[in-house]
Amino acid sequence: MNNNISDIQLPTLTPPNPAQLPYGEIAEMLATGTEVHTSMRALERVGLNLVGEVLKDQGDFIELEHYPKDDVFDDETHSQYYYHTHRNDADEHGHFHTFMRAGGMPKGSKPLDYPLASEPWPQGDDAIGHLVGISMDAWGRPIGLFAQGHRIKTCLNAMN
Repeated sequence: MNNNISDIQLPTLTPPNPAQLPYGEIAEMLATGTEVHTSMRALERVGLNLVGEVLKDQGDFIELEHYPKDDVFDDETHSQYYYHTHRNDADEHGHFHTFMRAGGMPKGSKPLDYPLASEPWPQGDDAIGHLVGISMDAWGRPIGLFAQGHRIKTCLNAMN
């Protein structure tokens, strides 16, 4: 097992060219973005935010702990997420990690192994792939995106 992060070969991330995406994919992304924006505004109208709702009734907010305590798993889509904090970033309160489990991965795809994991990395039907991390500010708003090993820090001004 390789335990040196500088020796891990990560794939190059290349964003898609929007002009080359099929109309159906663009329409789906627009609808999803609209749904996210509408949900965030609905929470704000009643003085709430996404991070506050995830942390509600979870006790003290402790660095590196997962919130909700046992993560969130969706059996239908095979997706998973949790929220936590561990960075010394003045702009970031914490971040969501989102994953796809083996059952939801497109045919022919497989997740990369993570040799620096502190516990055995799931394999086979339990395998997981990190999709994207979503950085959140102290007001519960998204401020950036990142991939494991790649800090993208893309501002999400359109959501504000």
